[in-house]
Order: sequence, then structure tokens, then C-alpha cells
Amino acid sequence: MLNPEYSNEDKLSDLLNNWTRAPKQMELLLAYLHLMKTEGEVTKQELLKKSGASDAQLKGLVEKKILWTEKRNIDRLQYLPKDIKIDFELTAEQQKAYDTIRLSFGSKQVCLLHGITSSGKTLVYIRLIEECIRQGKQVLYSLPRLP
Repeated sequence: MLNPEYSNEDKLSDLLNNWTRAPKQMELLLAYLHLMKTEGEVTKQELLKKSGASDAQLKGLVEKKILWTEKRNIDRLQYLPKDIKIDFELTAEQQKAYDTIRLSFGSKQVCLLHGITSSGKTLVYIRLIEECIRQGKQVLYSLPRLP
């Protein structure tokens, strides 16, 4: 990120107009400014690719306190909206299973749902998944591989 000292246009203009050495660092800085204007945020990888600069040249700008770097955790998962609504009703038996599972999760992290084929287990799972997503949690749902 650009040192806040250069958020003032006059100071930034002065920096750019009086640049005398390290032309690759200048290209790197200009690429940064362009990416900030067009993308909003700039990653190191993106900046180095766009500018054709090296880590050492970026390090030079950081040491001159023109750019600052910060490490961030980037989540690879795209979050879904929490206001989802699955449009179906559970049968009385499915609702009983759902309620029992929710009660079980109050004291345990794992629960086994046993039912014959086509008994509606998947609908119970979907309702539980919907509830987790509404709470901002993540869900991994795995299906068996078909022969």
C-alpha cells in the first residue's frame, strides 16, 4: 500500500517528478498506482507481474518507505449470501429426524442419520446446511461415488 504521506497529490507529484534513479522501481510504482486506480487492491503477485519487476525492486520501494506491504489471509472460498431459502417442507418423520439431530449437535459434533433409500435423508441434510449457511458457517457435503 502507498505510504499515506503520498496520498497528498502534491507530494506524490513531487516524488514522481524528482525521481532520478532506479527506473525499474519507478515502473513498479506506476504499475502500483495504476492497479490501485483500476482494481482497488493490489497483491504482490499481481503487481510484480504487471510491472515486470522483481522482489528486490519492490523491497527497495518498501525500504524507501514509499510502499508498505502487509500480509493478509486470503480465503479461497467465495461466501454465499446468508439469506438463502430452500423451498420445500419436511415430512413429519423428516422433521423429527431434523429436530433430533439439532438436539444431538448441542452435546456432540457428530451424528449418524440412518434411513432406507428414498426416505428423504438428503432433504434433512439440505435443511441443516441451510441453517449453517444462515449462521455464516461453512459446510462440506460429500456424496458417495456412484458405480
